[in-house]
Amino acid sequence: MASIEQSPDAATSVEVKLLLDDGSNRHIESSPGGIAFGALQMRSWQVFPVTPRPADFTGLDTHLMKINYDFFLEPGTPGPAWFEVGFTLSVPETENAITVIDALPRHVPTAQEPRSYGLDRYLAFVPGDGVHLPASQPIVHLFGLGGPGVRWRHTAVNGDGIQPGSYTSWTTLTVPAGCAQVAAEVTARFDFAADSELAREYAPAPESATVSLRLESSTAYAGLLTPAAGPDPLPQTPREPRVFISYTHDDREHCEAVLRLSAFLATDCGFDVHMDRWDLDERRDWSLWASRQIEAADFVIVIASPQCKLVAGGHVGNLDNRGMQSEMSLLRELLHDDREVWLRKLLPVVLPGRAVTEIPLFLQPNVADHYLVTDYTPAGADDLLRVITGQPPYRRPPRRTHS
Repeated sequence: MASIEQSPDAATSVEVKLLLDDGSNRHIESSPGGIAFGALQMRSWQVFPVTPRPADFTGLDTHLMKINYDFFLEPGTPGPAWFEVGFTLSVPETENAITVIDALPRHVPTAQEPRSYGLDRYLAFVPGDGVHLPASQPIVHLFGLGGPGVRWRHTAVNGDGIQPGSYTSWTTLTVPAGCAQVAAEVTARFDFAADSELAREYAPAPESATVSLRLESSTAYAGLLTPAAGPDPLPQTPREPRVFISYTHDDREHCEAVLRLSAFLATDCGFDVHMDRWDLDERRDWSLWASRQIEAADFVIVIASPQCKLVAGGHVGNLDNRGMQSEMSLLRELLHDDREVWLRKLLPVVLPGRAVTEIPLFLQPNVADHYLVTDYTPAGADDLLRVITGQPPYRRPPRRTHS
């Protein structure tokens, strides 16, 4: 049977621990299998060590976790527009001890076929063998990497409700060395109208449950790390760099290409991306908006194009492209004022079909770095992603010391 323990302040919060009673007055902590949150049913989870332990995580144990859950409704019941499931891991009496490094699925904007993955030296999922992810239906968004937990939001397409089905997710995580057990607070939310019959029938009660997970000693996933060959694989960074996209509206095709790059950086890479087409929700002072965006950005991507080069070089009329003229003037001023900082932050980018010769001259297209994007994928934008995340393709080997 299930035992529920309420916190002393039950009026404002409830902590629920689900334990199995074997009939002899002993409580046996369990995995989430069989726990229901309204329309969501947890299935068994498995946690396996990643061996050999990657060298970058000295002093920590590294694990792979498989999470299974079902979304179920009675036949004929309309599904919600979205539902969320998430978890937060902890070690009793220890803060900030667990970090979720990567998770699958990441972001799923379109339907995906089944895929297989391995792990690189940074515990990031890369194409390979060992971990199998079933086909994923749009739309899935992932939140929380780099912290003690993550959550997935599954959203219906074209206004149709989410249909019942089974789901599998994977994560990689680090825990303190020698840790044998962690606590997982599991949560779920649904987009049912608060006052509807469906909300009363399917809304989770309670809204969270805390269960214990044993860190298995199985070697089922030993050798999952991909061998280091050539450049270091590019992991997904747990941090979310803020990126501003600066570009001219040369033509519709160019604008759509810039939008595609922006969506790739935001959705597939998890960066905090800002561009003008995503801020049309209200009347704005665009000059002030651009100035604030540039000052707040970790990186400013300047998209090369013929019009961009003309504007930046002062080869357009005084009344032409006035917004971009102000933007380019500000970038030149910042680069002149603090060259060390802004040479690093200004990233000239050449999209498919464009040329290096279209990069503005003040960005030094030939004597400083520029970044070619051949496709809107991690492989096609490898150089750009590496400089934004600060992960070079090659690392200097340790220097030999003489005793």
